[in-house]
Amino acid sequence: MDVEELIEKARDQRRRDRYEEAVISAKAATVQDPDNADGWWLLALNNISLGRKEAALEALKETNDKAPYFAQAWAKRGSLELDLGAPEEAASSFETALNCDDDEIEALRGLAHIYGQNNDTEKRAEEILVLTRLDELESLSPWHLNRLGILHFLNNHGFDAIKYWSRNAHQSDDTASLFNLGLAYNLDDVSQDVDAVDCWRLVMRKDVSNEKAPNRIQSVKTPLLDLARKVQSSRKSLCQTEDQWYSIYINPFQLLNCPKDFDFGDLEPKVVQKWKKTLLQEIELEEGKLHWMPGLTVDRSKAIELAEKLSDIEVSSHHWEVYKCKPLLEFLSKGDINHFLLDEEWSPLDFIERVSVSVALREWLSDPFSAQYDRIFSKAVAARDVPVIEALLDGRRWVMPSYADRCFENALREADSILIPLRELKDQAEAIKVTVKQIEEVLETHKIISILNLLPPYFRNLQNEAVGLVRSIAIDAHNVHEDSELSLAIIEKSKEFSFRSIELTQRLKEDFEAISEMIKKQREHESHLTFGNARHWKVTKEGVSDNGDLCPANEIRALRWGIMVEQNGSHNYLFAAKRRTGKEYMLTWTSSDRDKQDELFENLVNATFHYIIPDVMENLLDELKRGGTLTIGPVQVTQFGMSFESKWLVFTSQNKVPWDRVEVVLHNGSAIVVDKLRGKKSPPISLRDVPNAMLLRLFPMSLNRD
Repeated sequence: MDVEELIEKARDQRRRDRYEEAVISAKAATVQDPDNADGWWLLALNNISLGRKEAALEALKETNDKAPYFAQAWAKRGSLELDLGAPEEAASSFETALNCDDDEIEALRGLAHIYGQNNDTEKRAEEILVLTRLDELESLSPWHLNRLGILHFLNNHGFDAIKYWSRNAHQSDDTASLFNLGLAYNLDDVSQDVDAVDCWRLVMRKDVSNEKAPNRIQSVKTPLLDLARKVQSSRKSLCQTEDQWYSIYINPFQLLNCPKDFDFGDLEPKVVQKWKKTLLQEIELEEGKLHWMPGLTVDRSKAIELAEKLSDIEVSSHHWEVYKCKPLLEFLSKGDINHFLLDEEWSPLDFIERVSVSVALREWLSDPFSAQYDRIFSKAVAARDVPVIEALLDGRRWVMPSYADRCFENALREADSILIPLRELKDQAEAIKVTVKQIEEVLETHKIISILNLLPPYFRNLQNEAVGLVRSIAIDAHNVHEDSELSLAIIEKSKEFSFRSIELTQRLKEDFEAISEMIKKQREHESHLTFGNARHWKVTKEGVSDNGDLCPANEIRALRWGIMVEQNGSHNYLFAAKRRTGKEYMLTWTSSDRDKQDELFENLVNATFHYIIPDVMENLLDELKRGGTLTIGPVQVTQFGMSFESKWLVFTSQNKVPWDRVEVVLHNGSAIVVDKLRGKKSPPISLRDVPNAMLLRLFPMSLNRD
């Protein structure tokens, strides 16, 4: 027999469960053609069926060698390596299988098992990908559902954890997923704390010996009860008017005035017929008004239509579940928000268990629930009622995922108006320098941070816009108004928004780091001097500060400084800045430690040149350009040049020197103005004693017109 005949024979024997004979045929095929992958594959499969794992593994290695892209063979190899106690080799084989075919079920299962056993933090992302793909191809086991929820929870992805834990929590006698579901609801990024308490109360119902659940409830109950009291005190402004009651939902059992002691199992057509007859008589007598449903006016045809709903057993059971859950009934009928508030002891556990396992009930409930929720929530947002908004978002929003957005459609329009004042402030930010205080006033007055931080992901675009607006104002403060400190403070303010997207958070971080680096560079020339505990002197970009008494740089009109050697050889250092008001900020100290003190004084002067002199010169030059005259010692400075008196014997002459002939030399702590053409010199002007003497050298650079 040739190779193909032997392979076909082995296949036929395998189909008839004749594994020993199939091994012989497959082995013969590999002898005739060692490079034939099918022969090695059949040899491996039949050895597996016979429990000969080592032999099967060797055959699979040959299969992989001959057919390196055969995913199923790599997956089988991984399973055998795992059984034989080689998990690292197994993981490598499974990964190779998935590289060949990412839908290879056996490889996904095998990797999921290895990841779960190892519980390796560094492999968490890979494990999530494997379990998620496995869930798409086949339903995960309860263990794997819980595991996938745990992985998302450990990554602080609360909504993803809820997605998987909720599928398992209400269908298993084990309360682990139900307890964990409460933990996920309690995460900051989810913040559905009433749902969390409901989960833990269900745990206590199912397992009275559970000690963790009561402790968790106690940890969150107090703020929820405080919130409930706040909402109760302000809820009147949000209550629906009677003409809005029953506009979204009317419960047939309530309409038919179902007896309180009625059992749903006794529902029969003749019972409904009896109730309907009584109802129609009441409508006839009271012109559509019902004493047990104040606020409702119903006509005969509407009453018959609603009563007919009870003829469908499934629909009637849904209405019955709502009828039994009074807070839910009041919410759907009248918009009452007690449904969302935590009670000291009670939760609607019966309804929660029912709606959690019945897709049909949740699907049916979603339409009226989302419509009423959107109406109430948008009203709370319009009123800027933060406690009510928080309460409405704390849980018990029982709708299908496809209806989740419907809960917020109108609220999104209301929330958009919250940003109008912030948008207006951003529009002004180029023309005027917007301060942190102005931003704070807008954010606090309109409760922008308080509300946006509460809103769910449906509002993410609006939330990101708010952060983007604050960031834009910060950028204008830096780029337009050249105020890096203000820009940094505004960016710091934006960190109070807790919902920032990863991309926006990264951009804010980069802005913060870049501006911080610029500020560091801008401040690298600052001078800080401390004299014991009594005095702190600073020269910074803000100005000159003496023990916290700041003279802003743009307020300074005159500067003088210098060093004087005293008779005992000590050096006396002096620095003085005069404010526009005439107040002088003076610093002087004496020391014999010349090298160290000279360095400190040099740093002080250097800081002055970087941070103070530009503003002083700008102010003085403006004065000259307006036709003013500056007097610096014996020298008068105008926009056209300098003038001074010079003496020879008993004669005195006035020297007017245009800018192109002015030269200022420094000698022995003094400045001397020289007429370069005529050689005339002014008397020496002490840099230490005469205000702005040092600036004489700067005027020619700024005003020389050549």
